[in-house]
Amino acid sequence: MFDDYSFVHEDKSPLSPSEMLILRKFFCLLSESTMKLVYRGEQRFSCLYGSDDIKEVLYRVFLIGAKGEHFWKQRSKYISKTICKKTFDQLFVEYNKLFSRKNICSVRTAEHLNQFKETNKDFYGFFLNLQNCKILWDTLKNLNQKERGLVLNYYIAVLHGIGHIALNGSHMISTSTDIDVAKHYQKNGIIYVSWVGNSNELVPNYNINKSNQLISDLNLPICSPSVFPEDYEICITFGLLPHKIIGIIHDDLFYVNPNMFSKERTLDDALKMGFYIDQTHFDEILKLTKYKRAFDVITNIYGINDVVLR
Repeated sequence: MFDDYSFVHEDKSPLSPSEMLILRKFFCLLSESTMKLVYRGEQRFSCLYGSDDIKEVLYRVFLIGAKGEHFWKQRSKYISKTICKKTFDQLFVEYNKLFSRKNICSVRTAEHLNQFKETNKDFYGFFLNLQNCKILWDTLKNLNQKERGLVLNYYIAVLHGIGHIALNGSHMISTSTDIDVAKHYQKNGIIYVSWVGNSNELVPNYNINKSNQLISDLNLPICSPSVFPEDYEICITFGLLPHKIIGIIHDDLFYVNPNMFSKERTLDDALKMGFYIDQTHFDEILKLTKYKRAFDVITNIYGINDVVLR
């Protein structure tokens, strides 16, 4: 799978034989599960993590992870305390404007949107008809906040996959199940190697090339494939948790997340929950990066997790 890379520590020293056994066992567990590997290419890593020193960058990645534009660039207009009619009205208008545009500078985007129109006529037509804005909210108004959030994020994920022409300040992050796609976006940067489970995880992910069961059950439009199906994109809400970053690829070296070798959590548990990480210095290190905001995964006294945005 990664035969072209040497597995190393942050200081570029090779993994020990026992560490290689742990790594191979984790990949084996992953391949036998319903989880899947995802990759993200990032050329702006020095800017994002506030350092040109790859060793320092790796330390920060394995402590704080990677986050969507909302956390370092422009705030998402869809992050609010309540998801209400105004939220979905705004989303509908966003789609309507995009699908009504005639002057799209990017030839690739224009061609793909035209193809999307042909393969997703119901989806395209729904958002072109302004009267459907009321239908959208009437369908969703009796749902609870969590269910509304899942619907909202599905439609945001589709916009996110189109790019900045469709959405700015996204609170999602793009990954691909194809490492070659990540290499295209990597340039001379890094590739995050992570994994995702089903879309019902605490930090949900959305395969925008497949149908979504909740959306289908509500008889709302779904798209398949997405605007850029060749990207094999999976959008992850908020960002990549450091607990679920297996490693970073840079200059033909695969830097393995040192938290994989922690004795605090078995590999079976790590596959489900992520690697154990001591994040005592999280806030201190976050201030050294370009990230202005973060999100926390909180476990309450009942053992139920929640996501808290800062």
